[in-house]
Amino acid sequence: MRLNQTLNFLLIFTFLLSIGFNSSFVLAAEENQPSTQAAEATQETQATQATQAAEINTVPDEEATDTLDKQLASIIRQREIIAELLPRIKKSEGLLKTALEARLDKALITLLELGLNFAKNVAAQEDKGVEVSNYREQAIEILIKQLDVAMQSAARIRTQVEIHEPGLSAAEQAASYTKIFAALDRLNHVYELMVENIEYSKLFEVDVAEQETVLKESLSDRAANGSILLDLAMNEVTALRASVSAVPDDTELKAKLTVAGDIVRNLANGLATVLTLMDSLEMDTTEYREQVLGATGEITTDVFEIGVVTKLLQGWGEQILTVILEDGPDLFFKTLLF
Repeated sequence: MRLNQTLNFLLIFTFLLSIGFNSSFVLAAEENQPSTQAAEATQETQATQATQAAEINTVPDEEATDTLDKQLASIIRQREIIAELLPRIKKSEGLLKTALEARLDKALITLLELGLNFAKNVAAQEDKGVEVSNYREQAIEILIKQLDVAMQSAARIRTQVEIHEPGLSAAEQAASYTKIFAALDRLNHVYELMVENIEYSKLFEVDVAEQETVLKESLSDRAANGSILLDLAMNEVTALRASVSAVPDDTELKAKLTVAGDIVRNLANGLATVLTLMDSLEMDTTEYREQVLGATGEITTDVFEIGVVTKLLQGWGEQILTVILEDGPDLFFKTLLF
């Protein structure tokens, strides 16, 4: 009897313990429920905010699109200016034709600049997350057309580079080469725009392999021609120095020597610009750099400027060591310390 009472007591006690345990578990679960709901609410809020941010980024920026529209309008207007100039040039002659052709050259370069700036702006807006998909397609179309315009412009400018006949006075040489260097500066600028155009074309995933090959060939030709002109100019400087030494009182010879020095300086600067562009396209420029730096075996202050040498030394890396080993430290330190 007592045993049965003991067993009953144990069963009741166990039952009560189980009720207490279950009640504690339920209470604990109820206490934790608000924190779980809060976490879920926080996650939902963060997701909503992210969605809203994404929606904001896909909405076109009014100020940005207004700027892009104005750039497009400028491009269209510039094309119209070029279209108006072409028939006028065909009908004109003499000085008027020369003036119109100069205006056309400027208009073509301006069109290249406008088109490139538009593509740059579209790329910049995309980087900010602004929706400009419509403008992207227009940028791609413009970039493709730009390369043809650039080649046309470069071809026109090259025809304007005419070397003067021998026997001109110092004043006549100065006037002639002023025109030549102006044309070469325009040509180099067109090449600079072409290099940038190809860079942004690749950014917009446009296949420009063929155009890049054509550009490399053009730059190679430009460097080769510039190299020949530099050789001729340096030879002229050497000859005139000898003449001035023999006849020191001849003012015309001294004037020609001054002009010849200016010619060498401008040719070297122009060639250095071309070599920088070639470097950007991973073309070999070692031969030309060595020629410019060591055309006469040494570099003197009356011929070169520090800016030219800086351009030439850029990108050499280990190649400068070769110059020191092959040509000796004398040339290298004269280059840096004049």
